[in-house]
Amino acid sequence: GDMMQVYSNDRYVAPLHRVLANRERVRYSAPFFFNPPYATDCAPLSTLGAPVYDTVNWGEFRRRRFEGDFSDVGKEVQIAQFRK
Repeated sequence: GDMMQVYSNDRYVAPLHRVLANRERVRYSAPFFFNPPYATDCAPLSTLGAPVYDTVNWGEFRRRRFEGDFSDVGKEVQIAQFRK
């Protein structure tokens, strides 16, 4: 969702990922991730007006997001940090 937000120049916004527990019903989840290759540089499409994001390298973004999952390794990165 984050890279689609960049490509679409905010036309499509990545959803917040939140889970609400329900003790009365069983919940099943089947996540699906479709990501570009790690070497991909993502930038807003030129046909969508003035870019609101700097170019984001997917591999670098993913690495930093992963490091942010561990507070002793790095800080959480958000797509908003790449806004111009």
